[in-house]
Amino acid sequence: MRDGSITSPQRCKVHPGGKALTALAMSKALSEIAGEATGRARLTPIRYGLKFYSTGDYMHVHRDDGKCGITFSCGLTPGLGAMGWLPNLRWLSTRQVADRLADTPYPAGGEEFPIRHRALTGFDGSRIPHWRTPLDSRSREVLITICFTDLSVRQ
Repeated sequence: MRDGSITSPQRCKVHPGGKALTALAMSKALSEIAGEATGRARLTPIRYGLKFYSTGDYMHVHRDDGKCGITFSCGLTPGLGAMGWLPNLRWLSTRQVADRLADTPYPAGGEEFPIRHRALTGFDGSRIPHWRTPLDSRSREVLITICFTDLSVRQ
């Protein structure tokens, strides 16, 4: 656990992306959408990049960095498999989630969160535990992720 998140093993290749991904992550339009979705005034991207999955690659159950107010994901390649997630555990503390899911890389009873092709979908990744089971196809898959944080000053 760190920064309110739950870290876990993963196997895939990561890349920070290039000019196009940086422009998308830094765009005013996406920041405004993130703000509308969260009800927060000043959101800015703090982490974004590409994840390249090959046969057998995975991401165990985790929560994103606690500073992420919203996480956006989409498939850069078509047919990217759904992500597993447990929205019913959203309001549990990090300790409660870690205790409940200890030694469980892919929890049973989870729901599927579809990864859409070239269409960003936002979710509360810092609160909702989520994972990607091992890729069983012979194809390569590319996932985009963009996490935003709130920069507004609270009084």
